[in-house]
Amino acid sequence: MKMFDPHIHMTSRTTDDYAAMAAAGIVAVIEPAFWLGQPRTHVGTYIDYLSMICGFERFRAGQFGLRHYCTVGLNPKEANNEELAEAVMEILPRYALKEGVVAIGELGYDEQSALEDKYYRLQLELAKELSLPVMVHTPHRDKRQGTLRSMAVALEHKLDPTYVVIDHNNEETVLPPILGCRRRQPWQARARAQAAPLPPARGRRREPKPPPAARPGCPLRERGQDRRGLSCLHVAPHSARAQG
Repeated sequence: MKMFDPHIHMTSRTTDDYAAMAAAGIVAVIEPAFWLGQPRTHVGTYIDYLSMICGFERFRAGQFGLRHYCTVGLNPKEANNEELAEAVMEILPRYALKEGVVAIGELGYDEQSALEDKYYRLQLELAKELSLPVMVHTPHRDKRQGTLRSMAVALEHKLDPTYVVIDHNNEETVLPPILGCRRRQPWQARARAQAAPLPPARGRRREPKPPPAARPGCPLRERGQDRRGLSCLHVAPHSARAQG
């Protein structure tokens, strides 16, 4: 079986990991640009990082027969450093045009600040100009509100929904009707909805229901455990492997 990993940060992986992935049947990966665990303070570090994922990582993956693609963008954590953010936005277009770059991202919200909103919108416009998809990072805190806001802003900028990948989802952002493959409300409508608080629990706590069984044509795997099938809805699952 040949497999494709849509979200993995290979700069933090060893060559042994490439060898193991190739042996397991993985033939291609996408490496989204994100922060390195420590906020960058100078645009030069961004240039070095983007050059690595656009160049050297492609070479390193090729040594094991893997195709390496990446996304480039200003991540929301560092968008709050306005001096850095302005400098990154100046150099970003030249990296977005490089071979192997398949989207702008990860972009979106972290603290949902005014500066994050400003640079999220600027990158959405850049993606539109270059006809590239966007990979949206949903915040770790207040994830539901941040996800709805991310989608609403993408609609406001008139992005094609099929070009918007909402990543790092969890049970707050992936609705049960989607998981059950029932008829679902379009995500555009959900994005416009108010982020209403969840109703308080009443009475005895119910035991969680088992995952739905797969149906003919359903993207879920037979055991109903693999959420990667949701990629057809342009909703990417949260990966325990890559918290970035």
